[in-house]
Amino acid sequence: MLDIKKVQAGLDSSTPEFTCIYYHSLESTNTTAWELYTKSKSTGIVVVTDNQQSGRGRSSNKWYSQPEKSLTFSVLFSPRIKVDQAGLLPLAAGIAIVRTLVKFNIKVRLKWPNDIVFGEKKLGGILCESRVLQECFSAVVLGVGLNINDEIEIYPAAIKTTVTSLKKEFNREFDREQILVNILNELIVLIRYIENGNYKEIQTQWLRQGMYLGSIVSMDTANGTIIGKFKGINQHGEALVENQGLINSINSAEMRAFRET
Repeated sequence: MLDIKKVQAGLDSSTPEFTCIYYHSLESTNTTAWELYTKSKSTGIVVVTDNQQSGRGRSSNKWYSQPEKSLTFSVLFSPRIKVDQAGLLPLAAGIAIVRTLVKFNIKVRLKWPNDIVFGEKKLGGILCESRVLQECFSAVVLGVGLNINDEIEIYPAAIKTTVTSLKKEFNREFDREQILVNILNELIVLIRYIENGNYKEIQTQWLRQGMYLGSIVSMDTANGTIIGKFKGINQHGEALVENQGLINSINSAEMRAFRET
């Protein structure tokens, strides 16, 4: 069982607004975070569980996790930023995970907008949800799922060939509490960059770890598929894709490496 007192004690003194709440089992950490917000309008809460039964990914996808093996949590907070900077928040969460895992000598990459990738397989994902009041955020929930000590062999056949875990890759178990503490401490630093208008720092750090830069990608958007060269991200966190000499700024899509058939 995850030791939430160890997590709370490990947070930097600069993150007093993060209060960790542990649930042995729940449906979704994002859903529970929103329920807490609806009841109290309080933010600065980290919802953590050892058994997420109905985790959600982007585009209504299900997020699969293994009880007491995965790291599943959601951060409920009120960033002092404008709505048009929303796209930077999941990128900041990805950077926080990169910066954490490098402390364990683990190098991962980021696939826009929200995937954590080891090698060619998915290690984790991020789901960002928000509520807006007068062009500013009243609250944001950043949900994170990471495969830490998961036994990938027991995952559903439909996904087990495309995902991995730290245990599978390194043949040992990792301290989930230590990883969570580091992610939260890194995340607050990155959120402050955004709040202070230092968008360039987020862009720069993300681009160091971003996948497919300079490559031809396929972007599945709500309005169709765009194929072009991935040029990077802008100060709003949007993907920049060059197609027929024009730069498309895309705020929501599924990015894939383009392979001609």
